[in-house]
Amino acid sequence: MTNVLCIGGSTLNRDCQPGIIEDLKMSGIFKNNWAVIIAIHKYLLMYDQLSLCNKTVFREKRRTDLCEAFAGLNFVLLEASGEYTVKPGDIYILPDSLYYKKNPDDDNLIYLKIQIFMKKDNLVINVSEVVRKMINSNSHFSEESVIREEESAGESVSNSCAEDQSIPDLEDLPHIDDVMTQIAHNNREQTAGLLLAGMGDDGAEGMLIIHQQGGVTAVQAPDNCIRPPEYPDRDNGEMPRKAIDLANQTGFSHDIICLQEQGQESCLRQWLTTLHDKNR
Repeated sequence: MTNVLCIGGSTLNRDCQPGIIEDLKMSGIFKNNWAVIIAIHKYLLMYDQLSLCNKTVFREKRRTDLCEAFAGLNFVLLEASGEYTVKPGDIYILPDSLYYKKNPDDDNLIYLKIQIFMKKDNLVINVSEVVRKMINSNSHFSEESVIREEESAGESVSNSCAEDQSIPDLEDLPHIDDVMTQIAHNNREQTAGLLLAGMGDDGAEGMLIIHQQGGVTAVQAPDNCIRPPEYPDRDNGEMPRKAIDLANQTGFSHDIICLQEQGQESCLRQWLTTLHDKNR
């Protein structure tokens, strides 16, 4: 099976992305049967400056920007429904809170749902389109699966399911806990988790599951998390701090990394190199 590193966090890592990508390149991790899955809240919106009204132009610009950012690396942008087999040497960027309307006058929204499972000894990421359908004036929603036969054949929609109060908040997609948990349960000890800066506690449980399944985990040092000037009062070291606290409560500790040399803490590139060197 392919070794998989899942990177979680939020877009408040924006200024750190070039360094993270460079560390991935220089660590040699892709030479030792590793793939990377990026599950960062609203990650793609960092590269998007156009209106969501023109979906085609929006996607073209996003792909151009990502090609520039990931120059020299193979990346797969999961922006369309289908099954994606995880392969060594590739980076898989999971869909974020980008959603769209089939009809400008329609309140229903479409987002991309992620399921991860094993198929013939390969880890597979399944992406499906789901309609978030408003069913009353109190903003309660139900969900419907969208079945895409062919890009040119249009779309057909299955029967609506019952009202579901657990429908995800589109602001916090992809859900890091869900993604990490699914990877860990399927890939077990051949999984590594890295949780970077962000607010809230998403990712803490997923990192715990990776550890319990025999995987390797690391979090960014909370005081190393960059606080963007536009959010001076927000604690974007909260996400890794919650993961550290949960790990301590269960009797283990994550590796602590920083995005540059700092005291006794190992830098990200050094930690990635240990994954490259590790004989799994």
